Amino acid sequence: MGKVDEAESLEQEALSMRRRLLGEEHPEVAKSLYLLGDRMRQQGNLNESYSILSAALSIQRKLLGDENPA
Repeated sequence: MGKVDEAESLEQEALSMRRRLLGEEHPEVAKSLYLLGDRMRQQGNLNESYSILSAALSIQRKLLGDENPA
């Protein structure tokens, strides 16, 4: 609804809260990273998006392994 900056800010806040409460290597942290990275990709911020999405993938691989379809 045109509130892209507000949405990104809320996603960053959710990520911070999840990191603080759950730790760095938790599936919900990976999910928050993915959502934030995808939002940045949609806005055209590809360099930062790539970095964030890579961090999400790294957590997922560590938790689930390389062969997991998730």
